Amino acid sequence: MARHLIWDWNGTLLDDRHHLLAAVNHAMSACEFGSVDMAMLTSGFARPLRALFHNLTGARDERLWQRWHSAFEASGWTLPVAPLADGAYAALREWRDFGNNQSIVSLEEYRKLRRGVQYNGVEKFFELIVGRRGQMIEDKSEMLRTFLRETGLEPRDVALIGDTVSDAASGAAIGIQTVVCDVASFVSADRDEIQDLGCLLVESLHDAIRLVFELPSEG
Repeated sequence: MARHLIWDWNGTLLDDRHHLLAAVNHAMSACEFGSVDMAMLTSGFARPLRALFHNLTGARDERLWQRWHSAFEASGWTLPVAPLADGAYAALREWRDFGNNQSIVSLEEYRKLRRGVQYNGVEKFFELIVGRRGQMIEDKSEMLRTFLRETGLEPRDVALIGDTVSDAASGAAIGIQTVVCDVASFVSADRDEIQDLGCLLVESLHDAIRLVFELPSEG
């Protein structure tokens, strides 16, 4: 079993689907595009965020992308904080109550991440809360490498729970055992793609925690 559990935040512990729709439409309006509804956003949803921008607008202009992204980021300070995903609090408590450590590593901007964690009353569960500082990052693998280096943990000591193929690919790239749970994600993860990365797909955070308990220690 892993010694330390790393959580993704948006779409995994946080159910931010309606929040994301509002932020996207703020950015679309700022760039003079038409608004999108939930069905359109679901159809075009992708990570990293730049891919979502391309899917929704069809644009490839770098300056337009920067303008869109700036508006998207700015909206996060005016929107209400999103709630936890179904089963998130119980999953965090279960892992903690077995005497295990856990942290968040998220592409969310650090101050917004901290605000959401504090608002939802789950800060007490985490050893570290790691968010993006500065420029947009489109690949979480480097953040995970930095986390391992700064904590002294080895990939075999850690498990990751995320909600997207991108999370699975980032974990797999550095040898972290990864479980994908798409309960609060916009789109269902492709099981074949997840399995091709050597990762596991479950349908609830409760199942994700149970699976992490069962993962064999490697190395």
